[in-house]
Amino acid sequence: MKILKQTKLIGLVLLCTLPLIACGDTATKVIDPNDPAFEIEEFKISDYKRNPDLLRSVFRKYIPIGTHKSDVDKLIGNTDYTQQKDITNPSDLGKNIQLLAESDELQGKYNRITYYRWSFGSSGGYPVAAQGAIVFYNKSDEVLQISHLGINIF
Repeated sequence: MKILKQTKLIGLVLLCTLPLIACGDTATKVIDPNDPAFEIEEFKISDYKRNPDLLRSVFRKYIPIGTHKSDVDKLIGNTDYTQQKDITNPSDLGKNIQLLAESDELQGKYNRITYYRWSFGSSGGYPVAAQGAIVFYNKSDEVLQISHLGINIF
């Protein structure tokens, strides 16, 4: 009888602690780029599904104006869930992007527009939720502007 009680107690302890152990990394992961404990090496777009403001903060801090396209690709373009496409006609992305492209800030200054689109999981092979960022580059492939969910970063 004593062994049965000990076995139940061990089972109860495991039942209570295993979920904490299994979720330990995600529960304590810092996703705020302004927090000193934030590690850019641990950056995953999927961590920002419900935090678009924090994602824009990451963009501001780690993809400032002048960042080369290869560095942008490393950070947001090379994930399992990201697609990227160069856009030749800004109006293909809607009226707001066309107006941005024609603004005094960017008109005649950008050489390339790249649309980065990522999804947050899938169901039956189709994305469940998706977001994207539109990045304007100059002739040297350096960032001029980033637009995320219709909000310009710079």
